[in-house]
Amino acid sequence: MKELRILPICITPFSDDELYSVLCLNRNKYHVVIDKENPEYLLVCISHIVLFDELFNQFRQFYSDERVAIFLGEEAISPDMNLFDYAITYDDQLEMGDRICRRPTILWMRGGADISNKNEIKDAEREYETRKFCNFIYSNSNAAPQRDQLFWTLTSYHKVDSFGKHLHNCDAEVTRKENNWFELSIRQKENYRFSVASENAFFSGYTSEKIISSFLAHTVPIYWGNPNIAKEFNSDAFINCHDYSSLEDVLKVVKKVNEDKDLWCHMVNQPWRTNEQIVRQDEQIQMYKRFTNHIFEQDIKEAKRTYFGTHVWGYQHFWLKEKK
Repeated sequence: MKELRILPICITPFSDDELYSVLCLNRNKYHVVIDKENPEYLLVCISHIVLFDELFNQFRQFYSDERVAIFLGEEAISPDMNLFDYAITYDDQLEMGDRICRRPTILWMRGGADISNKNEIKDAEREYETRKFCNFIYSNSNAAPQRDQLFWTLTSYHKVDSFGKHLHNCDAEVTRKENNWFELSIRQKENYRFSVASENAFFSGYTSEKIISSFLAHTVPIYWGNPNIAKEFNSDAFINCHDYSSLEDVLKVVKKVNEDKDLWCHMVNQPWRTNEQIVRQDEQIQMYKRFTNHIFEQDIKEAKRTYFGTHVWGYQHFWLKEKK
């Protein structure tokens, strides 16, 4: 059994179990050790080191030609392959030999929400009659402006209940500070016909948990963010803002669905993914597993991929020099 000495550099420490899960590693083949003294591999949550100096300094301290640096893009950020040997990313536009792989959306779900099948909603007509209009659950006020614009456009038609810290306008509240925030958000969304499922950025391939929790609550997601979202989920089951030229056009569709009971019931009973999408995503999962296992199958020296020489070294020094 091969021992892997890994240092995760992130805000919330990974457990051994989470590392096996995130990297899709076989427990019978690898023994993972979280090593804070002399790691062989750095697993770097890039969105965290740009926000926290102590994490950036930890990255600087351990970054070296003898260690393999793996970019973990848990947010909408593309990797810098002058710094990293490998990249696990949302970005679906990148190819670079054996160095980059997009992690399939359903594998980003820590705790593993099962979206392989969708049970039809019980008594959809009754749910239509008893549910309120739409919810909006966000804490980040620094997102792309389209998210707030979507909120205000929908609000011009009916009140949209905002449970998060941002644009909060109702008694109940859901925040990321709760350990079970994902389950709480589903329970809150279950009281609504629609859910605003908007990312914080326009970014090809970046699909977070927002549309998934909306599906799990049997609402109709109103989605914005990943322009390729229709490749992942069934277009008949949600309203895709990227299909329309303006938010006013989106609102027209929302109005139509909201005011037509049969149409709403039809949408919430649609499968989240088509059979073709399920097959394609299963293939992507297998490709991702081959990618991560290939990193660790190699000898540590053979696994290095960053280039070296005058300008590469100068570039690395520029980005990794001590902050003033």
